[in-house]
Amino acid sequence: MADWQRVLQLKPEWGQADNGDISIQSLAETVAVRLAKLKPFADKYINEERDDIVAEFKDLAENEDATADDFDAIMSRLYDWADTSLDSSWNGNKVCWVDR
Repeated sequence: MADWQRVLQLKPEWGQADNGDISIQSLAETVAVRLAKLKPFADKYINEERDDIVAEFKDLAENEDATADDFDAIMSRLYDWADTSLDSSWNGNKVCWVDR
């Protein structure tokens, strides 16, 4: 298993959104806030990519017309970022585990 360097905790809000108890916008705000609070990396690219993803989630949180598909598109980018390898080892250090 990969050695995840950070954990992005999205519980319990993820389940609340699945149940319809909170909106996509509210979940997007939660993701943005928690992602922004992660300890920075020594790698400028990884930090800038995180900041761009945070901005996308913040924009979505303010968009009354945002859909689940819009949210999923940003989540896909988040998963790609989170799965970034930090070393040359197979299944070695990776950026972040997304716990939902």
